[in-house]
Amino acid sequence: MMQSRGSIIFGCLGLLLVPFLTACVWRADDAEHYIGPVIFRYSAPPNGNAYVGQVVRLGVSAEAGTSWGIALGASERITVAPLVIPATNKDQTSSRGRWMMPLSFSPTPTVGKWNFSLLYLRVARDPGSFFLSRAIQGAEIVFGEEANALSVGIAHRTLFTPPDNAISRLRFDDNRPLESRATVWLDVPEHDGLPDSLLKEIAK
Repeated sequence: MMQSRGSIIFGCLGLLLVPFLTACVWRADDAEHYIGPVIFRYSAPPNGNAYVGQVVRLGVSAEAGTSWGIALGASERITVAPLVIPATNKDQTSSRGRWMMPLSFSPTPTVGKWNFSLLYLRVARDPGSFFLSRAIQGAEIVFGEEANALSVGIAHRTLFTPPDNAISRLRFDDNRPLESRATVWLDVPEHDGLPDSLLKEIAK
């Protein structure tokens, strides 16, 4: 009788802990919706050199939408969106990603610091994102636009998709992702020589 009661108690405690060890994300064309506990941080100009987002999920996590999969363990996803500069003039034309926790006491997370979202996190997808890094310590199966893989153990994958008819520059370090630098110069001449001013910017 005591053993049965102990099993019931442990079972109830397990059910209470499940929501805190599971998370899921729906990836749409305009935004990503994280439901459940996630740890994240992000940076954006002018303080940063690129628009960077880093999200870590622990335990059992699932994703659906543009990518479908399930992971067990610690999974990390980093995105980098560049500063976009037309080659004809130096006006900066890049949209800023929006990170919101509408169900939290502090709906706007802190830039450049680790934040914790327990219930719901919404991240507006920046169409300019052209570098993606995914890492898993555990087991994962995923299909979609970001990856098609079955991994067990420690796996790390990157995806780099620079735009056409442009010059792209990326500096990325796994250990310091928020210090990433990414720039894209659009409207680059196909046949004529590059302007001296543009060459100097690229060489920096």
